Amino acid sequence: MVKDFLAEDEEIFEAPDYGSSAQVASTGRPAWALPGTDYTIQRQDISDSNFIRKRLWELSGDKPKSEITMWAFDGRNLKSLTLLASTAIIRQLATAIYMHFGKPTAVFMSGPARKMLLLSHEGQLLTKPEPLSHQSFNGNPANDWDFIAALPRKIAEIVNQDKKQAARKPTNNWKAWVNVDTKDIRPFPFKETFFVPLAAEPSVFGVTGKPSKLEARIMAERNGWCAVGLNDTPDHGLNAIVQSMNAEHAWKATKILFNARYRAAPWATLVVNTNDQLITFRGRDEIIRYVEDGALDKVHFV
Repeated sequence: MVKDFLAEDEEIFEAPDYGSSAQVASTGRPAWALPGTDYTIQRQDISDSNFIRKRLWELSGDKPKSEITMWAFDGRNLKSLTLLASTAIIRQLATAIYMHFGKPTAVFMSGPARKMLLLSHEGQLLTKPEPLSHQSFNGNPANDWDFIAALPRKIAEIVNQDKKQAARKPTNNWKAWVNVDTKDIRPFPFKETFFVPLAAEPSVFGVTGKPSKLEARIMAERNGWCAVGLNDTPDHGLNAIVQSMNAEHAWKATKILFNARYRAAPWATLVVNTNDQLITFRGRDEIIRYVEDGALDKVHFV
């Protein structure tokens, strides 16, 4: 399970200045507002449902958005919030509902055919969303009393199974930003994209203004930062990847990553992704040769 994901996401829900309700209304109906609903933002914080709707719509970016109903279960009752967002931001959706409804026992997302997806329990995201079926006559799970009565037991069973699965999962999956000048290594949760830390701590990476993801990456790399990651292979080896638009920085970041992590578990492959080419090194000899002198001959270009 992903531990303490709430703390990681709190900053992205800090209140930006959206202006007064009159200013919002004067621009026409906002794209994030559900048809026929009031879109007034009374409070500029996570306690306001329209603040959440607007923020999650923004966090969805250019991804396809749909109408989503989120549910919070406090151990006895279900409360819901419907909004327009992308299902690709499940972690942020679960965080927002967890914070908005006062840290409930569980957070769900409505699914098709009278199903609900259990996303988190006690503020911790499940390894995999788990579906539960209800038999409500109108699609509202709160109207299925048998379902509600059995929900605490079902949640406990799912959480126990999820813990067992998490314990069996590989433990070497890892991501970080590495600074080739200071040799600073800033790891972050493996499930996050490389852009999340840039948005969460822009000053650390030299990111200013409101850049696009590409612009934020360029700013970070100009300040010496490179994205690196490790993931397990079925034979208990590791795949390493280093990304930088600057080939020299990619090599320096590889050396830092190698010194910090290689001895913990040997790498089966190393992928170096620069602005010009994608290069794969296979096996210990190729990898160490590149680490030592940056040699690019006798490697696999893919």
